[in-house]
Amino acid sequence: KFADEAISQDSFKNKRDGDDYPGWLGLEIGDDSLSSSLLGGEKKGVVITSVKKDSPALEAKLKGDGSEAIVALCGNKVTNASELLKLLREKNEGEEIYLTVESLSSTNRERRRVYLTLKKKPV
Repeated sequence: KFADEAISQDSFKNKRDGDDYPGWLGLEIGDDSLSSSLLGGEKKGVVITSVKKDSPALEAKLKGDGSEAIVALCGNKVTNASELLKLLREKNEGEEIYLTVESLSSTNRERRRVYLTLKKKPV
């Protein structure tokens, strides 16, 4: 749905060792302009546009339809894609993390905390 505007964790490299991220979340997020648009012009999170098959994100029941935004990772505020990816670079396979996710429903901006364990990125 948002494929042209999506940013995937798969496309970024880990600055520590040049390899892919050691911890994989398995989702795609909208670029900053899409996120800002869907969040009513506010820069306070990144919109989830796709959830990968057999991923920690799918197991955690995150929605990949643009109806949810990640606003924090392990208590650290996330306002854009770069911040989220920077925080993910510090996490390893097998590590449990939590995301604060906000519903983008116009009637209900409910937040929830989602716990998941990062996996190794499939080949």
